[in-house]
Amino acid sequence: MAKILFFSINDVCASGLRILSACLKQKAHIPYIAFIQRNGYPANSVKEYSSVAKNVEEGDWIGIDDCGREFAYAKGLGIKESEKELIGSLINEIEPDLIGFTVTVATKKIIIDLTKFIKNNFDIPVIWGGPEPTINISDCLQYCDFVCMGESEKAIINIADRLDNNLNINDLKNKELYPLITNLDELPFKDILFDNKFLIENDTIIRGFKELSYNKYFYHISTSRGCLNKCSYCCEQFYQNLYKKQKFLRRRSPQNVIQELKAAKKIYDFKIVHFEDEIFSVDYEWLKEFKELYKKEIDLPVNCNIFITKDIIHNLDILKEIGLKYTCLALQSGSERINKNIFNRPFNKDLFLEIANKLKKSGIKFYVDIITYNPFETEEDLKDTLNILLQIPKYFTICINKLYVSKGTKLYNMINNNKDQKVLADRIFRYYSYLFWLSAYSSLLVKVLQKFRIFKKFPGVIKILLISGSLSKKIVRKVKTI
Repeated sequence: MAKILFFSINDVCASGLRILSACLKQKAHIPYIAFIQRNGYPANSVKEYSSVAKNVEEGDWIGIDDCGREFAYAKGLGIKESEKELIGSLINEIEPDLIGFTVTVATKKIIIDLTKFIKNNFDIPVIWGGPEPTINISDCLQYCDFVCMGESEKAIINIADRLDNNLNINDLKNKELYPLITNLDELPFKDILFDNKFLIENDTIIRGFKELSYNKYFYHISTSRGCLNKCSYCCEQFYQNLYKKQKFLRRRSPQNVIQELKAAKKIYDFKIVHFEDEIFSVDYEWLKEFKELYKKEIDLPVNCNIFITKDIIHNLDILKEIGLKYTCLALQSGSERINKNIFNRPFNKDLFLEIANKLKKSGIKFYVDIITYNPFETEEDLKDTLNILLQIPKYFTICINKLYVSKGTKLYNMINNNKDQKVLADRIFRYYSYLFWLSAYSSLLVKVLQKFRIFKKFPGVIKILLISGSLSKKIVRKVKTI
């Protein structure tokens, strides 16, 4: 039996690693998962972390908070030398045959540091998987021994079997791409048992670690793999090209999803089911079958993403019946030019606003996702985004992201090929970001601010209004919206 130790950085959900752990258990291997710190800001927005989140660095995913301040998310407090000693002691205790990491852009820097620590102190092979090694294989192989490209379930079982039979794994091809798993029902449910689970945080090791989410009420689950869109900035677009001759979009049966939820309910008393996949809201017939089972067997409130298609208005009724309470409306940009020519996203302004209004009437809360600080954006594009936000029924929440583009994606190449592109001044992006936030509370207030040029010249004045916190919100909530 091979012993595999996975490390999860700032993510106790770790759905991908938990599925790998379940696959290894199914084949009689012994997996371990060590969580290095709980999820960071904004999911765990404690004062201690908030101060660290302000220290944004190159490579961080950066958001704009409701006070107009930049922060780094999907990022923890940083690993202290004393915590590395705990990591080393755990490795000595387990004596794993292989150590694995799931690597994203946000966690890459800290995983490089941890990998160097492991390579300097232990003679144990290290494997990286996830989107970053899949997209940037050559760069990642500078630090680790092996990478898993794409889906990793078949690869990790192959490696574990070879280790178990004392076979050399050094001849494994790093660029070997296993076929996609076509029948997702064949996969075991993710490993949510607390055996062989650890949390290393605040100079301590917690054994038998039980948490499954940054929110104690959530159970995270996916009903599918893949995405309908081919957004130019997203790793999904890269994955679709990687598997272009295979069926990329796959879905579990409603029965299989219900079986997982029933099994999880016997172990954890969660209150909300959080569907993580992009396309949960797609396919009316699937949702209809799922609803009958879900209401009978589970019947808990639901969070999910809304995928904007021509059928979504029809599907919203059944999503409401299933128990949808909170969702994400991914606008990204209100500019048709940006969506079509830069982001490669389908866009229908009227449909988007129709969905927002129906969600409001149905009592379903939502947040709007925005991507800005885009080098191809003009002020007209920013105005188009603001114009749509002003038409959304109040009140709602906004998630504003500064554009980050991974190497290997279509948009990364577009930007590199247009280095002479004239980019708007930072203050213009800040001005509109602040207005985006205020638009969630009062369209009238935004329109008043737009009439005075001084605010565009000195956007920090608007930031002061945002930073005043609850006071500013009380003021704008008193302003009649239009």
